[in-house]
Amino acid sequence: GMDYSDYSLYVTGHSLGGALAQLFAFAIAGTKRAQSFLPKGKPIIAVTYASPEVGNKGYQTYFNELEKNDQVRHLRVSNKGDLVPFGLGLLVPGYKQPGVNIHVVGEEKEPDIAYDRTKIAFAFANPLDMHSPNTYRNRLPNHIIEKSAEDFYSDFDL
Repeated sequence: GMDYSDYSLYVTGHSLGGALAQLFAFAIAGTKRAQSFLPKGKPIIAVTYASPEVGNKGYQTYFNELEKNDQVRHLRVSNKGDLVPFGLGLLVPGYKQPGVNIHVVGEEKEPDIAYDRTKIAFAFANPLDMHSPNTYRNRLPNHIIEKSAEDFYSDFDL
């Protein structure tokens, strides 16, 4: 087959697209057949914005194993005041979010960054404004945008 070792595979999405990007990265990283065409020695990197929770504790545990084996990385960006990233877990207990959560709290404040949890924070703002892709982009500090997935993951002991 072809040599894809010079390539990296990134998937991204917002809201439902973020959920699908997360599931795709999980599925492809955990599929043995995919190993023949994935870049060798490089994790699949999912960068999602406003992604709802998509799996239970078992999903989170298996995702964590793929992370420990350097097969996948997931950067989840959530916005203070956006209900979508944690709303399902409030309605249906048991949903979990894997990966590194970059929770944006405001233009002038540093994001709250944590592994394997979603920050729940309400704000007195229009939830639709807080869910907009433009709001996400405008609120993320440049020094956060410029960091790599490995930069974020190196802060946590997997």
